[in-house]
Amino acid sequence: MMKSKPVYDSFAETVAVDGSKPALIYLGEEYSYKRLAGAAERVASALHDLGIQKGERVIIYMPNCPQWVVMWLAIQYIGALAVPVSPIYTVHDLSYIATDSGARAILCADTNYGYVKKAKEEGVPFDTIIVSNVVDMLPWWKRYIAFGFDRVPEGKVDSGNVHHFNKLLASKPNPNIKANPRTDEVLEILYTGGTTQFPKGVPIRHDVFTESFTTSLKISESLIPPRENCIVQGAPLFHVLGQQYGLAPLCFTGATVIIMPKVNLDALLLFIKRYKAKTLFGVPTLYRMILEHDRIDFYDLSSLRYCFTGGDVLPMEVLRRWREKFGTRIYQGYGATETCGGVTMVMVEGNPPEDTIGTILPIKR
Repeated sequence: MMKSKPVYDSFAETVAVDGSKPALIYLGEEYSYKRLAGAAERVASALHDLGIQKGERVIIYMPNCPQWVVMWLAIQYIGALAVPVSPIYTVHDLSYIATDSGARAILCADTNYGYVKKAKEEGVPFDTIIVSNVVDMLPWWKRYIAFGFDRVPEGKVDSGNVHHFNKLLASKPNPNIKANPRTDEVLEILYTGGTTQFPKGVPIRHDVFTESFTTSLKISESLIPPRENCIVQGAPLFHVLGQQYGLAPLCFTGATVIIMPKVNLDALLLFIKRYKAKTLFGVPTLYRMILEHDRIDFYDLSSLRYCFTGGDVLPMEVLRRWREKFGTRIYQGYGATETCGGVTMVMVEGNPPEDTIGTILPIKR
């Protein structure tokens, strides 16, 4: 079991070992651990200059993209609390979560800015609004092509009282602002819908985040050495399972994580083939969609060693078809936001029954 420490400190240790290694891959662009850390620390300095202090809540309201990860890390650096929310939420849910969490700062996509503006007009006290487009951290020539061929949605943003993410990226890092939170302090609040009328906020502590996710990531160690892993992340980062296979590998194992703004089957399969990805995570529906994709045989997926699913019931028919097609098993687990991820997971050793949800994980929460 990893000795608990503040999450950003764990990330910094990974950077020290794997600084030149790709941490993120996004739309063909690679971001090394050192590059990611530098961006996070510059944005952290900018957040501090904007008046965001330790313990303050900051909403992240964007699809998966490098800015999402950089902002989350920057929030950890200054000891604030991240409040990730679904980018498809409208004014109703956004306003409720902002009020419930006490968040007064938000990073949003330009396509979501209209909802943020409306929420503020209706009384949500957003003092700091930071806006970004999903391609802002790509090279200029990729952005030029994307906008030139109208391949990227772009939202209208007011010119006043809004901060643009790329300007935050240009800030000078200030190591004196780094926070040193206790491991029993909260690092983020994840909201889960459950069966109630309103989403419920679940506070996640540094020690719980560390123990839960490192325990879950160890399950596949006998199949793939953690630092050699390349993970195709098929879940949103605002969700606990998206964080288990998106943020946790960056903080704890030195793996490479491939993220996408939305799941596109051909793009996902191409990334597996091009980068020889070893781990795939997605909900059961994703695996069914891959099996039924009419161009599946165009892609070589033989690099995959560990395929994991959660969030819903895995039909036995999908598991059997996957094993017959690719010669590998789909492993599954059960968990919840309230438990910071896995409660049970199927072990990779032996030959567990097809219909099992796995073994109870030895985690103290």
